Amino acid sequence: MIALIVSATAAAAAIMYLAHNGSDDANWLVVCLQFTNFCQQVTGAVVVSFVATVFLLTLVAISAFSLKRTSD
Repeated sequence: MIALIVSATAAAAAIMYLAHNGSDDANWLVVCLQFTNFCQQVTGAVVVSFVATVFLLTLVAISAFSLKRTSD
């Protein structure tokens, strides 16, 4: 599950990179200007995805420590 979330976050980060830096072939700067708040929403989605990844990783670590403690 963590690998799935990390891969989705990486895909969103790639789109965010294109949206902020633009691509002459894809005209991303025009997309950012035409659709209001598109670039800001993509940035927010990437930040939330990174937070979700860290949160899930923390939950997995806590669960592993809890299972190890109960098995001893």
